[in-house]
This record gives sequence, C-alpha cells and structure tokens, in this order.
Amino acid sequence: MNTVKVYKWKKFDINTNEYKIGPSMATRQAVKSFGGAVPIEETETEVDVSVLDGNGMTPPGWTPE
Repeated sequence: MNTVKVYKWKKFDINTNEYKIGPSMATRQAVKSFGGAVPIEETETEVDVSVLDGNGMTPPGWTPE
C-alpha cells in the first residue's frame, strides 16, 4: 500500500475576517499551492494515494474510515 499524509486546511477569508476550513483534505504540497492556506496539523491522516485526485486532494466531504 502506497500512503501519503493529508490534512484539513484553512484559509483566511477577507470578506468575513475569519479563517474558513476547506471542503477536503489535501497533501502539504497541495495546501501550499492554495495561496495563503495552511494545514491544520492535528488533523494529519495517512491515506492510500488512490484516494487523492491529480491535485493531491481528497473528494470534498471525504472522511477517513
């Protein structure tokens, strides 16, 4: 099994002046590509790479088993 670590992530929303949680989990590399988003470290989860799309993200709403 080929695994990778994914994280919930958050990004600051200037319209509401608060952080918003992303709809999916993503690799650290994918989160960095979101421009200002940061991984939520305590949500680190190891998953099989087959769960991820080509951008390093899980489907929206996906939760680990």
